Amino acid sequence: MITIKSQEEFDGMVENKVFAVQEDVTIECSITTDAYITCQNLTCMDLNCWNLNGRNLNGQNLTCQNLNCRNLICWDLNCQNLNCRDISFYAVAVAYRTFDCESIKGRRPNSKYLCLDSDVVIIDNKEKEGGK
Repeated sequence: MITIKSQEEFDGMVENKVFAVQEDVTIECSITTDAYITCQNLTCMDLNCWNLNGRNLNGQNLTCQNLNCRNLICWDLNCQNLNCRDISFYAVAVAYRTFDCESIKGRRPNSKYLCLDSDVVIIDNKEKEGGK
C-alpha cells in the first residue's frame, strides 16, 4: 500500500510521464498531472489527470482525459473519454466524447449521467461474450 501526501511526493514517483505501481494507492491530497496513471486500487479526494487506468477507483472528484477501469466509485466525475465496467457515482457523471460501461448507478435520487458528443453506451455483457 502506497500513501501519497503531497503533489511533490506524487511527482517524485513519476518517471517519463508514467506513474505505474502494482500496489494499492491512496492519495491524501489534490493531484494535478499529465502523467499516465496505472495501479491496482486507487483511493483519492481530488485527481486531475490525462490518463487513468486501474482495477478499482474510489475518488471524491475525478477529472480525466481518458478513464479506463473495472469498478469506479466516486462523488463527481468529469472526463473526456470514459470506459468502465461498473460505475457508482453520487450526483453527476459527465463524459465529453465517449461514455461506455456495463452498469451505472447514481446514489442520489435525482442523479444524472450524460455524454455530450455521443450516446451513453450500456454494454450488454451477455451479447459481448456471445450470449443472448
